[in-house]
Amino acid sequence: MDKLTYLAELAEGLARWVPERERQDILRYYAEYFEEAGPEREAEVVAELGDPWALSSRLAVEGGYVTQEQTESWTPPKKKKWPWVLAICAVVVVALIGSLVTALVGLGRYLTRDNVAQTPYLSPGPGTMIVEEDKEYSGNFWSNADGDLDAFESIDVDISFGDIFVYEGDDYSLSIWQEGDLGGYELKWEIKGGVLKIRDAKSNGFHMGFGGLTGDLDVTITVPNGMVMEKVNTKTELGDVFLSDVYVAEKLEAKTALGDVECYDVRALEKLTLKSNLGDVTLGMEELYSGVDIDLETDLGQVEATLGCSELDCEYELECSLGTVTVNGWDRGDKAERKGSYLYKLDAESDLGDVNVYFTQD
Repeated sequence: MDKLTYLAELAEGLARWVPERERQDILRYYAEYFEEAGPEREAEVVAELGDPWALSSRLAVEGGYVTQEQTESWTPPKKKKWPWVLAICAVVVVALIGSLVTALVGLGRYLTRDNVAQTPYLSPGPGTMIVEEDKEYSGNFWSNADGDLDAFESIDVDISFGDIFVYEGDDYSLSIWQEGDLGGYELKWEIKGGVLKIRDAKSNGFHMGFGGLTGDLDVTITVPNGMVMEKVNTKTELGDVFLSDVYVAEKLEAKTALGDVECYDVRALEKLTLKSNLGDVTLGMEELYSGVDIDLETDLGQVEATLGCSELDCEYELECSLGTVTVNGWDRGDKAERKGSYLYKLDAESDLGDVNVYFTQD
């Protein structure tokens, strides 16, 4: 967990118990604590302070805002921060166990590593399938280092089902991993004109009631460290979208209909758009490009943004219909705006949830 994520979770925990003015003082204190420690001790400070939810509860009790019994009866929302670690581990474990099962038992239904130029899609064929406690796991992995994935400059994912992970790594890579019965749902992919495209391949009635769909699907994409992508577009109808350490020269979009969108330390030179219909939208950016236009939107969820800039440098319009808008912990009612010509622009909107924005610089 980095500084921005820690402060955002601490602020969310404090918001449940601590009044606005005191909450702002607490957040300022811990933000300064991180600054004094410096970037090189960031992980050490996080470990020292401990879980941000537990810290928020302890501070609320010590301040007399709530009893210990009340805090113990509250379970904080589960956050799916930094999920790619689990995704990578799952792929590696699946591959190792799959090889063993194939060698010893000779079992049979698989996913293929096809030649991209000839057959750019995922389909049953040679590969691995593991059965454990009546659950089926299968997956595949392509990389530039292995010679079965060309380099790409843009990402364009538009699928009906599945979680999407995009983050920085050591190489260009793509993994598609599934658990359980997807009712015949498959994905196809290709790299053409420097663009990695992923689309639905076959659904077998998937669009008409999700027949037979009882599993999970993860699509994980990595790009080399320091690589600046031209464009990144990620969209799923049913699933979450997670992005981290992705640099984009033009536009970055992450959208889902029935899921959450979470982005951390992403950079977009021109436009950054995060949108969910029924889920939460979370953004953490420690460094912003001058002139970037940020658009965050959800219908039924919560919008949370932690930006590494001063409020004085940002033009913003924050609005919610039935929730509350807060800026650096201060209640601003159902709308807050700052108009003018500034370095950055932010639009954030939720119909039924809250909009919380934190500027980490004075």
